[in-house]
Amino acid sequence: MVHYALRGVSGILDFRGFLIGERVERRLAAILAADVVGYSRLVGVDEADALSRLSMLRRDIIEPSIADHSGRLSCL
Repeated sequence: MVHYALRGVSGILDFRGFLIGERVERRLAAILAADVVGYSRLVGVDEADALSRLSMLRRDIIEPSIADHSGRLSCL
């Protein structure tokens, strides 16, 4: 037998490769994709102001809401 460990899954492999005593960690995930209407126009008019306003929105509304739900923010 071979000890087997992956993120969220661990156990012992039998000779056929099946897990014996498997433990699986499952977590619910929500994914949010956002688009800013008129972003190109706003940046074209005043880039610094547009980016500042987006940063304030994220800091003041989005991040606290995520924290309230024990979430985490991961940007790609």
